[in-house]
Amino acid sequence: MTKEQAVMLMDRQRAWSQRNFGSLPASHGQVGALEELGELCHAHLKAEQGIRGARSMHHAAKIDAVGDLCIYVLEFVNRAGDEWLRWQVACDLAEGEGTLLRRGNAHEVLSKLAVALGSLPAGMADSFELLRTYCDLEGLGELAEIVERTWGEGRAPRLAGESGKRSNGPVTAPRVILALDPGTSCGWAVWRHGEGVIDVGTWDLSIENSAGAWDGRRYLKLLGFLRSARFRFRPFNAGWVVWEQVARHNGTQAAHVYGGITATAAIFCEENELCYTAIPVGTVKKTATGKGNAKKAEMIEAAAQAWPQFTYAFAGPGGGDAADAAWIAQTAARELMQ
Repeated sequence: MTKEQAVMLMDRQRAWSQRNFGSLPASHGQVGALEELGELCHAHLKAEQGIRGARSMHHAAKIDAVGDLCIYVLEFVNRAGDEWLRWQVACDLAEGEGTLLRRGNAHEVLSKLAVALGSLPAGMADSFELLRTYCDLEGLGELAEIVERTWGEGRAPRLAGESGKRSNGPVTAPRVILALDPGTSCGWAVWRHGEGVIDVGTWDLSIENSAGAWDGRRYLKLLGFLRSARFRFRPFNAGWVVWEQVARHNGTQAAHVYGGITATAAIFCEENELCYTAIPVGTVKKTATGKGNAKKAEMIEAAAQAWPQFTYAFAGPGGGDAADAAWIAQTAARELMQ
């Protein structure tokens, strides 16, 4: 990345941020960078401990956190309104050597990075040097390339109104999609960019001695599942939650449960700044079988052929719900990546 390219990236970030969020203090970027440092430390520790996911997943989470951290630093610089500082940051991003603590360890680097980010703008140059050093130590790749890729994948400057997709904020290209087939037996599936559908299953939202569709315990149970999924399938930045858009229901109770589930999912997305949308039933069925009125058995058969590794989930109780969720994820990925 040249200095000129770094300045152009910063210009795009400034225009995108101003258009989507209006006037914000520079500290907004600093706090965001510190938040992403927390994500980076979390991924680093879990990778060292060998828990909560494969090493490849933690490696991807580190790259994701480093890229987002840098974007937040650019946010800080752009909001500060200091043109000389912007030029210095462009130079640091384009030409830094990553010499600080090269012989140290990653824990040292992360500790010093926390100090540098907490002292912005004074710690700006050190922040980039430390990030570059960390990338070298952990084999994450070139810092400038990570920043460019992060911007290109997850910070595309499009607004919800421009795409026609329903969203709580700026629309981003999906890195992770959590798909739901709403119902008491709630099918779910996760799609990840570059991997496709990586997991499927069902959540049991039934409640003992339920007072009916309006029983809030059902939706608290759903919130627990959603929070668990967001943590389990990290990184969930630029994540989407999608569900099947159903126009007709088999009875009033089913309609009310569907409404409660989708409303709860939408609230979860709003609170966590995730994009969300609904996919028409016919569109999902057509993706799976080529026809918009496919029966449940046809959807299951198509899913088993497409993802034989999940045959156990499609064959078990709620298998039709899991199959539907897998096809919702696949359909959403196709629609949102266009």
